[in-house]
Formats: sequence, C-alpha cells, structure tokens
Amino acid sequence: MDAEKSGINTEITQAKEGIASLLLQANNCDTEIGKLLPAISSSAAKSSSCREKIQLLQESLTTLEARHHQVGREVQMHQSHYKDALLDLEKLKISITAATGNLGTLHEEIKRLAKEGELVEKREATGQKVSEEMKTRVEELLLLAAGEQKTLNELESAYREEQAQHHAAQSTLRDLRRKNEKSQQLLSALNQERLQLEQVLDRLFTEVQIKHQCDLATLAAPALEPSFHRESAQQQLGILMQQREQFGAVNELALEEYEGEKGRLDFLVEQKTDLLNAEQQLRATIEEINKTALQKFETTFREVRKNFITLFRELFDPEDEVDLLIHASEDPLDAHIEIIAKPKGKKPLSIEQLSGGEKALTALSLLFAIYLVKPSPFCILDEVDAPLDDANVTRFIKLLKKFENNTQFIIVTHNKKTMASCQALYGVTMEEEGVSRLIPVRLEKIRL
Repeated sequence: MDAEKSGINTEITQAKEGIASLLLQANNCDTEIGKLLPAISSSAAKSSSCREKIQLLQESLTTLEARHHQVGREVQMHQSHYKDALLDLEKLKISITAATGNLGTLHEEIKRLAKEGELVEKREATGQKVSEEMKTRVEELLLLAAGEQKTLNELESAYREEQAQHHAAQSTLRDLRRKNEKSQQLLSALNQERLQLEQVLDRLFTEVQIKHQCDLATLAAPALEPSFHRESAQQQLGILMQQREQFGAVNELALEEYEGEKGRLDFLVEQKTDLLNAEQQLRATIEEINKTALQKFETTFREVRKNFITLFRELFDPEDEVDLLIHASEDPLDAHIEIIAKPKGKKPLSIEQLSGGEKALTALSLLFAIYLVKPSPFCILDEVDAPLDDANVTRFIKLLKKFENNTQFIIVTHNKKTMASCQALYGVTMEEEGVSRLIPVRLEKIRL
C-alpha cells in the first residue's frame, strides 16, 4: 500500500509540474500573440490592397486581350487584302504580258491585211477579165454538158435494163442452186442407203460362210460323187456342228480390233505421259514465277513502305504515326494492304476519317513513295492542291521540287502559290464564242 501511495504521489507531482509548464507556455503564447496582432492587422490591410490591385489588373488584362483579339482580326483582314492585292498584281502582270503579245500580233495582222488588200485590188482588176473569159467558157461547157447529160440518160436506161436482166438471172441461179442442193442431198441419202445394204449383204455372206462353210459369192451347183451317202454326211455334219458350238462364238475381226485398240491405248498412254510432264514443267514454272514475283513484291513493298513513312513525316510531323501494313494471307500477292495515317493530335479509326487536305497529302506521300522506287518521266496532277491550305501548299511545292529533276510535272491548278512556283503557265481563254486560245507565259520573264 505504501508503494502504491508513493507512486500515486509521484504521478500527482509530475502532473502539477506539467500543468505549471503548460501555464507558462500559455502565457508565453499570449505574449507572442499580443506582439503579432499589429503585424497581422498590417498584413490584412496589405492583402486587401493587393486584392484590389489584382482586380484592377485583371480588368485591364481583359481589356487588353479584347483589344489584342480585335487587332489580330484587323491584321488577318489586312493580310487577306494584301494577298488579294498580290493575286490581282500577278493577274495584271499576266494580262499585261498577254496584251503586249496581242498588240504585236495585231500590228503584224494589220500589216498583213494591208498587203492582202493591195493584192486583192490587183487581183480584182485581173479578175474582171478572167470573169468575162469564164462566162464564155461556162456557156460552152453548158452546151457540152447538155449533150453529155443526154448520153448519160441513155446509158442509165441501158443500165436499168441490164440490171433487171441481172436480177432475173440471179433469181434463176438461186432456183438452180436450190434444186442442185436437193439433188445432192438425195444422192447422198441413196449412197448412204447403198452402203448400208452392202454392209448387210457382207454380214449375211459372212454368217453363211461361218455357219455353213460355203462362200455364196463363188457358189456353184456341186457335182455329187456316186459314193456320196446323204444320211451319213448329215450325221457327220451334226457332229462337226456340235463340236464347233462347243468352241463358242469366234470373232474373226478380234485380232484387227485388238491391234487397233492397242495402238489407241499406246497413243493415249503417250499423250498422258506428255501431259503429266507438261503439267510438272508448268507447275515448276508457275512456282518459280510466284517465288520471283513474291520476292520482288516483298522488296518493292519494303522500299515503298520506307519511302512512304519518310515522305509522310516530311509533309506532316516527324512524330506522326504512319505505316503500310499487309494482312496475313495464303497468297501475299492477293493480300489486303492497309494504310495507317494518324497525324499528331488525332486518333482516327480509319483513313476515311481524315480531312480532305490530310487525305490529299497522304495520297501524295504514297504516290511519290512509289515514284522513288519506279520513277516516271511524266506526271499529271489535277487539282490535288485544292483541299490544301497555304502551309500545306508550301510543303507540296517543296515535295515537287525534289522530284522535278527526274519527272516533268503537268499541274492543273487555281492556287496562286502553285502557279507562282511553276516554270511556265498555260492559260486557256475564249475571246470568241466557241474558239479557245492557249496563252503560254514564262514566269522568269515577268519576275521583278
């Protein structure tokens, strides 16, 4: 018990000391709070002042941003006016060049017409004399033509009579031909019937010769010997016929048929062997062709894929996702090839979800990737830059510059940047209704 009381007293003493320490700390905190109250009040005032300044600055920033947007729109409008003015300037230069050419052409045309006028006046003077001579000549020719017309009419009448006789002769000839065809058919039928009768007669002679051992063709009335006994001869004949029947039917043409069938069998076996050899050679050739085509296809596909990825990233962004994939198939030559094109910031499920300009640049990338593998001397592009903006048109022009040393490009376009990058322009104008005229312009001659 004394030990417990001693422990409790100790704990009470420690608790009192802790309370005294906490009271001392509380007094110190009150003192510190009293010292900090003026600073806190000053900071609150400064914070309120800063909030007011920040609010004023935000309002000023909003005003400046609105002014910035308005100035940006004005700058875009002025840039648009500037571009339109440049296009009008280029058109005026082209028109001036064309007008200068037309002016020279008109001066030459005026000189030519003046010379032709002088020649016409001279020809008119001589033409009157020639006209009088021609009138006299025409009258003579009219008289001659009347006589020739009469002769022509007589010849036409004779021709019609001959034509009628010719038609009648053709009709008679057709009747005779029909009769001849019927006679030929009847003669053919009679010959066929005669051949059938001869075959039947030959078969009957053969059967009589086999059964009765006599040739009807050389048969004559036999002379009977005095010692001939008919009954014993009939018995002997019955025995012989019974023995013959035991042998069964004998085909006298079997050997010939065997030879014929054997020859045909040998021919068919030879043909079969030739066909099997040809089939093996053909299969080997097809396998070799397919192997060579597959090797060339794989090599070309790898080169085109590599070029396509490089050109696509040049036209878009180096970090774009692009690839050419060939789907697995039993025959790689018939496999489906998929084009993957995902510009940065977009995740289309298929190429059909790209914009018109992106589709155009993708198609150009694939086209020129093939050109790098198999160059072409000519290339015609029809309005391929229509869906492109100015930045992409610039990239398109740079791409053309890379290939212009090996390929001549003919571009149908209305884009001023594309026209400005060309070496020559060919415009088609219709000064007169239904008459088109080609106007070539060399841009090197009109650049300032």
